[in-house]
Amino acid sequence: MSDPTRRVPKSIGADGVPVGTTITSPTENKVRAELSVVPHSVVPIILLPGIMGSNLFNTRYGEAAWTVNSKIGLAMQWIFRSSAKRQRWLNPDDIEVDLDGKFPGKSASVPNSKVGRERGWGGVAKAAYGDFLVWLDNALNKDLLDADGEDPSPWQSYIDNTDVGKQWGAEKPGEAGGFDPITQGESDHALNFYCPVHAVGYNWLQSNIDSGVELAAELKKIIEAWNSFERGGEKPFKCEKVILVTHSMGGLVARAAVSPAHGGAADLVLGVVHGVMPANGAAATYHHCRTGYDGIASFVLGRNAAQVTAIIGNAAGPLELLPNQAYRTDWLRARTQANPTPLMGLPAGIEAAAATGDPYIDIYLEKERWWRLIDPGLIDPDERYAGAKPPADPWVDGYASQLKKARTYHKELVDKYHPLSYVHFGDDPQQPSYNNLWWRSKTPVGMSGSSLVNARIQVGSDSDPVTLDVPGGIEFEIMPDKEAGEPGDNTVPVISGEAPLKTGGAVQGFRMKNVSHGDSYDDKHTHTRESVVWSIGKLLSQAKEL
Repeated sequence: MSDPTRRVPKSIGADGVPVGTTITSPTENKVRAELSVVPHSVVPIILLPGIMGSNLFNTRYGEAAWTVNSKIGLAMQWIFRSSAKRQRWLNPDDIEVDLDGKFPGKSASVPNSKVGRERGWGGVAKAAYGDFLVWLDNALNKDLLDADGEDPSPWQSYIDNTDVGKQWGAEKPGEAGGFDPITQGESDHALNFYCPVHAVGYNWLQSNIDSGVELAAELKKIIEAWNSFERGGEKPFKCEKVILVTHSMGGLVARAAVSPAHGGAADLVLGVVHGVMPANGAAATYHHCRTGYDGIASFVLGRNAAQVTAIIGNAAGPLELLPNQAYRTDWLRARTQANPTPLMGLPAGIEAAAATGDPYIDIYLEKERWWRLIDPGLIDPDERYAGAKPPADPWVDGYASQLKKARTYHKELVDKYHPLSYVHFGDDPQQPSYNNLWWRSKTPVGMSGSSLVNARIQVGSDSDPVTLDVPGGIEFEIMPDKEAGEPGDNTVPVISGEAPLKTGGAVQGFRMKNVSHGDSYDDKHTHTRESVVWSIGKLLSQAKEL
C-alpha cells in the first residue's frame, strides 16, 4: 500500500521557470510531498506578427520610429508627419526591432516584464498582440503549472471532437471537410512538452527574405537559451524545435526562414500555424498605393498616394504583399459606370494584347500609363536620391531596386511552405476583400477597351480619381471593396488565403467566417484563437520527447 501524499503547490519563479515549495515535517509524519514536475522537453511557441506589428527603432536618429503600445498613441505619433518625414524615419536601412514596447501583463509562464522582454514580447505591438500573447501562454501552460487537482490537457475539449472542424470550416488539400480530430493519445503525448510563448519582431520594411534569415538565427538563440538554462547547478530543459504561429506577413517571414535557400531553419521548426496569410499577395496593396488607407490607419500609414508611396515605394517588405505571378491573370480591371463588363484586365487579360502577363512589367514597373502602381514623382519627397553625391535616380535606385527584391521573394518562395503547415483564413462575404480590383468611370460614358488601354493621364491628375486625357476628360476611380469585393477577411481574398491548400503546402486548413484581418487574434475571434491551440496540439503529436 502506497504512502498518502499531499500535492506541493507550484508557482512561477522570477526567472519564468516553475518552482515548488514545501515545509519540513516530523519524521513520524508519513504523508509524503508530491510535486508534479513541468516537462523537461521544451517546444517554444513563437509568434510572428504581421506588417506594422513589430516595434521599430531608427538607428540613424537613435529614437523609436514605430511604437504600437496603443492605436491612438501611434496615430498621434504619425498623423502630422509629412511624406518626407515618413520616408526619412522609415528607411529600411536605418531600422532595427525595438524591444522596449510596453509589457502586456503577466501570464502563466511570464511573471514579470523582465521575462517578457527575454521572450521578445516587447518587440511586437502591444495594441495588436498583447492580449493574445497572454491568452495563448495561459491556454497552453496555466493548467500545467496549477497545483490543484490533476493537470488537465489544453486539448481536452477537442478530443474526438469533430464538431469544431465543421465550425471552423475544416478542409484538407483536395478534400472539402477533411478533418482528423485530436485523439486521446495525441492529447496525452502533447502534455509531455512545456510550451512557453515567445514573440519575434522583425523589420517589416526590409525584404521578408532578410527577415527570414534573421529569424532563423533568432530561433537558434532561443533553442540554445532553453538548453543552457541552469538552476541549482542543473540544466533541467532540453529543446530541439519550435512551433511558429504567424499573422499575415509573418507567414512570409516564416516561409523564408525555413527555406533551404535562405534561412535554412526547417530542422529547427516542428511546424507552422499560419493565420490570414496573403500567400500570393493581396490586391488591397495596390489600392493603398493609389488611394491611401481608410479610417484610423490613414493617420498612420498615409491618407493619400503621396504619403503611402514615400514608405512603400522605398521598402521591399510591403511590396512583397502585392499580388504575385500566381495570383491570377486579370485582377486589375476597368469598366464604365453603366456597363459592368470589363474593358481591360491586367496582367494579360482583356484588351491587353501588348501585355506580357507579368504583373511586375505590366503593372508595377509601368511608369507612364494611368494604371501604374507608383507615380515616380512621389518616391523621393525627402530627396534622399536627388541629394546623393553623385545624384541617384529615385525610380531605378529606389523603387525598382526594392521591387526587384520583392520579385525575388515571389519567384523563389511562391509555393514553398514548411511540410507541417496549418492555415486558417477568411472566406466570408460579410468581410469583402479585393480579389479583382476595379477602376470605374465616375460618369456614364461610351468607351472601347483599346481606347482605355491607350489613354494617357491628364496633367495634374490625382492618383485616385485619375483623369484620362480623352475628349471630356473622363475620370476613373477605384470601386470600394463593399461594392467590388469578394469573400475574404476584408484584406486578403480567398484566392490568396486558400493558396497553401490548393498547392498542397498545408496539411490542414480552416475556411472561416467572421474573421477580420487586422484583429484576427483579438478576444472577439475565439474561433481563430482556438484553432491555433488545436493546431499546436496536432503538431506536438509529431514531437519527440527528449
